[in-house]
Amino acid sequence: MRLLIIFRLTQGFTISKFDYATVDFTQPNTINYYYRLKGLDNEWKAAGNRRTAYFTSLNPGKFTFEVKAEQYGKWSQIIPLSFTVKPFFYQTFWFKSVIVFVLFIAIFFGIQLYLKHRQEARLKSLVDDRTKELKESNERLQIANKAMEDQNLKLREIAWTQSHVVRTPLVHAWNSKHV
Repeated sequence: MRLLIIFRLTQGFTISKFDYATVDFTQPNTINYYYRLKGLDNEWKAAGNRRTAYFTSLNPGKFTFEVKAEQYGKWSQIIPLSFTVKPFFYQTFWFKSVIVFVLFIAIFFGIQLYLKHRQEARLKSLVDDRTKELKESNERLQIANKAMEDQNLKLREIAWTQSHVVRTPLVHAWNSKHV
């Protein structure tokens, strides 16, 4: 009993289909098939007289499809077919490395932006506190300046009044001496 394998991989390798058959056309319904896919599962699967095996979503890697047939207790030899499923670009080490690098850079700049924002908030708070202190100090100085101006005005009035009080008798005394 000879066994043939026809191998088809659909685009994207989401579903892999293996067709197999024996070269015995007299009683094909009495042949039982068994298959396995090394690299995915090492257990033999009984397919009965079905001559197709399907595998879905094969991950990248090396596989060996093996099939054997049995008819009336007589076994065929195991027919292997080795193949490799290459990874899509997004499944490669380099792509994952670039993604990790980009995430690292994004996190780094996110932290930098957060720290800058926090520092700006702290500086704004400090400037607001100092501005409030300066306004309060300025108000106190304006009040003190107003009080000093009021006292200065009162002192001028007192000095002017006192100068007239003292000058009037002196003028009379001076005038009486020169007369």
